[in-house]
Amino acid sequence: MPLDVDYFTHDTNALPILTGKPAKFAFHRTFEPIKPKDFVIDGLLAKGEVSCWFGEPGATKSALALGIACHVAGGIPWMGRPTGVRVPAHRYPSGEIDPEHWRPSSVLYVALERGAQVQRRIEAFTDEHDLQQPLKIAVWNGPLDFVGDESDRLSQIVDMVEHESCAVEHPAGEDGYSIDLIVIDTLARTFGSGSDSGGEETAKVARHLERTLRFTGAHIALVHHTPIGDDSRLRGHGNLLAAFDMTVRVQKKANGSLATVLKDNDTPEAEKPAFAYTLKSRVVHTDELTGRETTAPVVVPADEHTAAKLKRQSLPKVEKVTMPKIATKAEQPVLDALVGLGEPSTEEAWRAAYDDAKASDVTSANHRMRFSRSKKSLLEKGLIVVSGDGTWSATEQV
Repeated sequence: MPLDVDYFTHDTNALPILTGKPAKFAFHRTFEPIKPKDFVIDGLLAKGEVSCWFGEPGATKSALALGIACHVAGGIPWMGRPTGVRVPAHRYPSGEIDPEHWRPSSVLYVALERGAQVQRRIEAFTDEHDLQQPLKIAVWNGPLDFVGDESDRLSQIVDMVEHESCAVEHPAGEDGYSIDLIVIDTLARTFGSGSDSGGEETAKVARHLERTLRFTGAHIALVHHTPIGDDSRLRGHGNLLAAFDMTVRVQKKANGSLATVLKDNDTPEAEKPAFAYTLKSRVVHTDELTGRETTAPVVVPADEHTAAKLKRQSLPKVEKVTMPKIATKAEQPVLDALVGLGEPSTEEAWRAAYDDAKASDVTSANHRMRFSRSKKSLLEKGLIVVSGDGTWSATEQV
C-alpha cells in the first residue's frame, strides 16, 4: 500500500485503486446471533480453539493428553465432563423427547515422540474401560514441520485421514472420520531446525495453527515443555502464549498429578479448574514363553482425599514477611546519639554524645545501663555495626 497517499482526503479520485480480495468487515448491524461454543470436552475444550498442556519432563503430560484423546474418541466422560459430539435434545412429532446425549468424536493424534508407546497406551485404555468397539482415533507418526514446510501440512494430514478412514470404517458399517480434536505431542518437534524461542519461527507456528483451525474447525491440543528449572510457565517466545486460548500446567507430585488451567480467555480467574489424577498400570501383553508382562499407564481420576491433597500442594507458598527491626523507646536515644555524629565514631565519642542528651529525670546509673544494653541489642538487630578499627556507625536500615 502506498505510504505517500492521504487516505483521509475527500477527493476519491486521488486514492489508489486497491486490487486483490476485498476486506471482509463485520458491522454490528449485521452481526449474526451468537452461537454457543461447540465443545469436545464439555465446558473445557472448544472446537476452533487451541490449548497447550505443558510441564517438566516426566510430569505425565503425554499420558494425560492421550487419555483425553481416548475419552473424546470413545465418547467417555473425562473428569466428570461429557466428551465427544453433543447431540441436543429433540422432540419427535409424537411428543416423545430424545434427551441430550454425547457420541464419540473423531480424533487425530500426532505422535512426534515415542510413537510405539501410543498403541500400548490406547490398548491399556480400552482394557481399563472394557470397550468392545474400536475408538475413533487415528495416529500419525510421520514428520510435521511448521517452520520449514510452507504448506498447510497439518490440514493436509487431516484431509488424508478423513479420506482414508472411509475405507476402514465403511466395511464395518460406520461413517468415516470428521476430525474434531487434534492432539500434537510434542509442539517442540514441529519446529524442525528452528527454535521455540525465536520470534519468526513461533509466528510461523501460530499462523499454521490458525489456518488449520479455519480448515478443520477442530480443537488443537498441544503438549509442550517448560524452561529448565521453572515449571510455572511454558517454554518459548511470547508469540506462543498469544496463540493459545488455554494453557494448562501439568505437575507430578509424590502421590499423583495435577493439571491446572492457568490461562482461559472465557473463564473467570476464580472458576479456573484443576484436575487431579493418578496413573494406573495395565498389562497389555504377556509373553507366552517367559510370562514377561508389558504394561502401559492409564490416567484415572484421583480419589477425593488425594485430589484435595494434590490441590493443597499446588497452592503458592506464602513467604514469611520479615518485619523491619526498629529501636525501642529506651534504645532510640542511644541510636540517635550515634546517628547525630554523622560519621563512624569511637565508642567514647558516641557515649559522650549520648551523655550530652541525658534526660533530667533519668539517674546516672540507669543512663549508663541503658547505653550498655542498647548497644548490644541495636547490634543484634542490625541497626548498628562496628568496624575492624573499632568505630561504630548506623546501618542503612536506620
